[in-house]
Amino acid sequence: MDRFSTTGSLVLALALLAGCNITPHYDPPVATTPESVATLVGSKNVDANFFKDDVRAFFTHMDGETPSVFLSARSSWDEPTTVFPGRHVIRVCVEKGRIDRVSAAGCSEVVAVFDAAHSYTIRAGELKPTAERGQYTARFWIECSDGTFVSDVVEQTLYRHGSTYVPMPITKK
Repeated sequence: MDRFSTTGSLVLALALLAGCNITPHYDPPVATTPESVATLVGSKNVDANFFKDDVRAFFTHMDGETPSVFLSARSSWDEPTTVFPGRHVIRVCVEKGRIDRVSAAGCSEVVAVFDAAHSYTIRAGELKPTAERGQYTARFWIECSDGTFVSDVVEQTLYRHGSTYVPMPITKK
C-alpha cells in the first residue's frame, strides 16, 4: 500500500467521523413494575390515506435526549414509551400529512410532570390555516388518561415542507 492511499484513507475516515452526529439517547426505565413508571404515547386524529391528511402528535426528545426507541413520527407515534415519574422537558412535534408525505410540521418544548402508574397522551387540536399558503397553527398538549392536562397548551406554526421529514426549529416558551 502506498503512502497516499494510507493517508487518504485516514483523512477520509476522520472526515466521516467528524460528520457523525452522536446524540445522547433517553433510555426509558427497564425492569420496573407498571406501578413505578408512567407511559407516554402520541396520537393522531384520523386515519390517513392517499386523499386525506391526518395530524399526528408525538415527541422527539425528552430532557434533551432522543428516545432510543424513536424510529420516525410516521411509524412510531403510537409506540408507548415508559417514563420516569417527575418533571420532564419534552419536544413535541405535530405533523400534517398523508400516507406518502408530510405537508407541514412544527415542534415546541413543553414541560410536564408525570406520576407513576399513569398513562399520558400527546394531543393536537384542530389545525387552523394561516394567511401563508401551506402553513397552519396547531395547539397541542399532554394529558393524563383521566383527561387532566399535565402541560400547558402550546400554539405552534406548522411550516410547509417537502416530502421528507425535516425537523423544524423549536419554539421555546
